[in-house]
Amino acid sequence: MPQKKTTIADGKPPPIRQPEVFASSVGYNLMELFSAYDRLLQNRTGSPLHELNITQFRTLTAIRFNPGQTQQAVASHVGIDPSSMTPVVNLLERRGWVERRPSPVNRSAYALHVTTAGLAAYRRVEREVAAVDEIVGEILGELVGSAKSRELAPLLHRLERALSEKLPADRPTQRPRG
Repeated sequence: MPQKKTTIADGKPPPIRQPEVFASSVGYNLMELFSAYDRLLQNRTGSPLHELNITQFRTLTAIRFNPGQTQQAVASHVGIDPSSMTPVVNLLERRGWVERRPSPVNRSAYALHVTTAGLAAYRRVEREVAAVDEIVGEILGELVGSAKSRELAPLLHRLERALSEKLPADRPTQRPRG
């Protein structure tokens, strides 16, 4: 099938087309959706999650809602090798957002905690995420109706949990950084 030629009438390059082979792929479309969501969030905040990449943000989120977990436990949750978690925690610690404390149950490990400054930074990002979610909700409401749009987040959460259960419990899956 010959490629359709496009011109640059408005001075912008033509949009990148999605490969037809992935048009019905749920996973591929979820990745593309996340990319669009991330770009919208960046446009609102002026930076990606206030200079955090997605792995760093997920790490901060895991520590925020699970204080006292070890780096290894957080690495497993985020889906990266424990050795890759050290630079992430080091960055969050340098910013004053996370602190390592001796683990009360394992003398060779540290328990991770969000600091007051980390909580304040997290809440700023949380507000921006809520604002972007409102935009997404409006768009979804226009596309499928407000009742169905409210069903999407719980459905995606259940899908994530079901996929996570398919992973081997003894080792995290290496996810791309960023």
